[in-house]
Amino acid sequence: MRKTIARAAAALSLAVAATLGTMGTAQAAPAPVPVPAAWTSLTNSLAYVGQNDFCTGVLDINVESEPGKPGSATLVITSRGASGHGPGWAANPNCHVDLLVAWNNAGSIAGPQEQIALDIPAQPGEVVRREMNPGSGLIALTAGLSYLDVNTLQFLPQMSYPVIGYLMVP
Repeated sequence: MRKTIARAAAALSLAVAATLGTMGTAQAAPAPVPVPAAWTSLTNSLAYVGQNDFCTGVLDINVESEPGKPGSATLVITSRGASGHGPGWAANPNCHVDLLVAWNNAGSIAGPQEQIALDIPAQPGEVVRREMNPGSGLIALTAGLSYLDVNTLQFLPQMSYPVIGYLMVP
């Protein structure tokens, strides 16, 4: 646990130092070389309760970026599989969840959010990739399951604690 916290603090320090290091007086210098996204969070594992007979499982949330595509990043969602019990799960062994992902630059209060519908099978290993355009710089990202649909504000029988972290996007 201490190693995880130490790694997260070190990565966050690196992201803040890189952001603050670009500020200062204007001088003639070569253009900076793009850096891949540095994703740091206390945990990237999202344990959830889903919508199909209260199915359960774990998703791993990661972020990748390409130095050649500034301002964009790819959200990588990897399933560890799902499990459930009851007649709904027996008829359809897929756990449906609506993952809410929100991001903003570190200086703003609110930013864009996207709801991603996932049907998670019982077998682990399924990977979903979703492009997002948070812009360049230090970005705060939150992913989790909400009991409200962001589009219709209707109740969804699902829940999780969120994964919250920071990333540096070139």
